[in-house]
Amino acid sequence: MFYNYKLTFSGTHYVYAGSTNDPKQRFTSHRKSCLGKKPQNPKLAYVWRKHGDPVMTILGTFNTENEMLEHEQFLIDQIFGEPICLNLNPIAGKPPSPKGRRCSPEAIAKSSASRTGQKRTPEAKEKMSIACIGRKVSTETKTKIANTLSTPIVAIDPQGNEFCYSSSKECSITMNISNSIIYRILQNGKQIRCGKAKGWSFRKAT
Repeated sequence: MFYNYKLTFSGTHYVYAGSTNDPKQRFTSHRKSCLGKKPQNPKLAYVWRKHGDPVMTILGTFNTENEMLEHEQFLIDQIFGEPICLNLNPIAGKPPSPKGRRCSPEAIAKSSASRTGQKRTPEAKEKMSIACIGRKVSTETKTKIANTLSTPIVAIDPQGNEFCYSSSKECSITMNISNSIIYRILQNGKQIRCGKAKGWSFRKAT
């Protein structure tokens, strides 16, 4: 059995989204790393040391690793780049082994590629909807997002070259990145900080 989970800290809005096949062992691994001398995730470690042990909440259970990773990616897309997010990697990857090994970039890329084009089942979509880290989106915000995503945009690569797209959906499909990342960059005017599209930025076409 595979699980998606979130870590939340009392009195704060911080959240970390992850996946594992052993929640108890994964929590212990997180704690050992965060309280150790060389934490794997300094951002998570800082909040952990300041606010104490978090609460681990199971958000979904899955029969296959692919389903688990697909859902984890959905969860990360909702929060990555936001001040509340404690995840360092925007790409969901296979959980570390009990020995604490990290996946190589090649393994993460392979895992991501293996899920490209997969269709979510109605059951998976329902789980995602229910477990989306408890964030509520107003009707007004949904309308703003829909309007923004249908607007012609310009994608700017790290060298300053510009590429025009009729909508963010077209851009998302062409560049193989999520709409939520494009929307966030359009709102804050910054560049993508990591991942395969690091250094790219977007603006509305004039």
